[in-house]
Amino acid sequence: MKYLVNSKIFILLIVTFVFFVFSCQNKESEIAGISVEKIHIENFSDDIFSITKNNFHQKDSLFAKKYFPFYQYFISNIVNIGLMDSSKNLLLSFVTDKDIRFVYNESKKIFTENEIKKLENNIYELHQHLKFYFFNKALPKRYLLFISGFNYQIVYPDNSDIIGISTDMYLGSNHKVYEWLQWPRYRVKQLQKEYMIVDIAKAWLFTHYPYGKYNNLLENMMYYGKIIYVLKQVLPNAPDTIIFSYSKKQMDYCKKYEKNLWSYFTEDNRLYDNSPKTISAYLNDGPFTAAISKECPPRIAMYIAYKIVDSYMKNNDNVSIQQLMEESNAQKILQLSKYKP
Repeated sequence: MKYLVNSKIFILLIVTFVFFVFSCQNKESEIAGISVEKIHIENFSDDIFSITKNNFHQKDSLFAKKYFPFYQYFISNIVNIGLMDSSKNLLLSFVTDKDIRFVYNESKKIFTENEIKKLENNIYELHQHLKFYFFNKALPKRYLLFISGFNYQIVYPDNSDIIGISTDMYLGSNHKVYEWLQWPRYRVKQLQKEYMIVDIAKAWLFTHYPYGKYNNLLENMMYYGKIIYVLKQVLPNAPDTIIFSYSKKQMDYCKKYEKNLWSYFTEDNRLYDNSPKTISAYLNDGPFTAAISKECPPRIAMYIAYKIVDSYMKNNDNVSIQQLMEESNAQKILQLSKYKP
């Protein structure tokens, strides 16, 4: 009799799993049929590095119109790094700087026509997913490749429909320029072209659902938990190692110790601690979460928050993703999630 009961439970689990798989397949098939504008990535860098002292006024006038308002943003926020000088001198100094030009040439080697085409296809699929889940939100109309001088990865200027992708920030984790800069390894590992599409999706989400003023750790971490949950929906083919920016070893740690981590956060009213020191300890990037252990991955509160949000959506299937992002009550999400690792 016990065997029969277990068999029924097993069959129920199989049926549930099959239903889930078919539901996901049907949804992805529907998304694949959504029509969005074709993606054409423009190489802003090629135009900028064609500027010389002799053709400056002609090119300046041309690019001010061709790339409005990104060209103006580029000069005031990227080239003009706190310097007071004319746009002519600033731009000429930028494009003639030997290190900047070296990086531009290196990026040309990596971002070939084939790589750009792959990125265009990835962005197209991202737009299909964003339109499916956020049908009333505007999508970017233009994508530009540019060199930021290692200051930005993705820029999405206010009140514009343009996203800029800084290719000098995706040269590959083993590229020598990052060694020259002496950046920490935990940061450099994210500077790969595979992270581009995730960073673009993040930029879109951060723009439409900006970070707010939160009172405690729970509210802060839940914001990121929602972002990560949505990333996994709009980028269903992206590996968790890219979504979370964790190694496989770090992902395995999270899965293995999820229950212990949740117990840790529920101790001593830690979720409701509002001190900046506590919040940064569990949300800031780094090689690890020092407050827990050297083996614990960084930003660990974001992982736990994602698991809470995932449980919330599974237990409240009437809630849409857009409603999730508009839900500001972190305590409500926690309670209705019935999260129990």
